[in-house]
Amino acid sequence: MSFTLLSIASGSKGNATLLAYDDALFLIDMGVSKKALKEGLSSLGKETADIDAVFFTHDHNDHIKGVRYLPPGLDFYAGPSAVPYPHQSLCPGDEVSIKGVTVTAVATSHDAPDSLAYVFQLGEDKLSYVTDTGYIPSKTLPFLRDSTFFFIESNHDLDMLKYSGRPLSLIRRIRGRKGHLSNLQCTQYLSSLVGAATRKIVLAHLSEECNDEALAIAVVSEGLKEKGLDLTGIEISAARQWEMRSWE
Repeated sequence: MSFTLLSIASGSKGNATLLAYDDALFLIDMGVSKKALKEGLSSLGKETADIDAVFFTHDHNDHIKGVRYLPPGLDFYAGPSAVPYPHQSLCPGDEVSIKGVTVTAVATSHDAPDSLAYVFQLGEDKLSYVTDTGYIPSKTLPFLRDSTFFFIESNHDLDMLKYSGRPLSLIRRIRGRKGHLSNLQCTQYLSSLVGAATRKIVLAHLSEECNDEALAIAVVSEGLKEKGLDLTGIEISAARQWEMRSWE
């Protein structure tokens, strides 16, 4: 693959991801501290001045609370009403091309206005970045199929959520059509999206209280095998809340 993806943080306490190509550097969401962003950039040999564009999925605090640490003049992209500051608006299906990388906005379903996922493509390499959605709309699925790399939400285990002691209203929100994907839902979608080009699947936005990394990976791996998928050559791992992880 021609890119490096670095997850600075992924989860309900904060989210930020760096996507680096040879000539381009993108930041997806900015819900972390200035220090965390600097450490992530440094690990790639980059600085904030090297960021070419910032893509926001939606306006929840764990995705935008660190915006004040970004330098002025950066190009921000998001849905029309998705973030409370000036940005270039994207609607589902819209494309932008930055330094040869085509970025396509696609629809998600979350309790935030104009929430989006993104598909990044350079040559034959395609990365689909899908988090914070209660389900994946049918019109989004064709954009994601046969991605080289999936960064996809696998937020909770249904039983762990059910017996978490959380208020029923919160459980219903998380499980709802504008909430978050469970491990099983993630598996079901991936079973129709993984293709011959797929090399890596990163499970994202795992709940600290209602999921477990090993469990999520096992559910997805075994579920895909049960669906008849050959996982030879496909790496399945998970992004973490408090630890940076990178993939190439």
